[in-house]
Amino acid sequence: GRLLASASVDGTVKLWATRDGRCVRTLAERIKAKIWCCAFDATGELLASGGAECAVRVWKVSDGTLLATFREHKGVVRAVAFNPSMPGMVASGEGNLTWGSDNSIRVWLFDPASTGSVDNHPSIIDSGLLDANAV
Repeated sequence: GRLLASASVDGTVKLWATRDGRCVRTLAERIKAKIWCCAFDATGELLASGGAECAVRVWKVSDGTLLATFREHKGVVRAVAFNPSMPGMVASGEGNLTWGSDNSIRVWLFDPASTGSVDNHPSIIDSGLLDANAV
């Protein structure tokens, strides 16, 4: 790929050119919490980020526009991923009970009104994967 995304404890998501290592874009202003994760969609046109503010954000890579914010998590978002074959996304909450985790995986179709979730998972979730054939 031409870009590398970094999520940072300073509350920024940055896009870096892989050819020369320069920062080509900082997505929006600083978020007032640590960003723990980020992921590109299969086309490289969208990027999702999540972190300590318990929200998932979807950005347009080409110009840095914030397209959507999902705030259903009660704990730190530690992982985000796009499904390569449909416009869905999966994000998991932090499993550290000290931080008030919700121990959930939430799945959004790009329309914020269409939210499906698997709540109250009995154990700590380290990652999740959305299978288009199973949905």
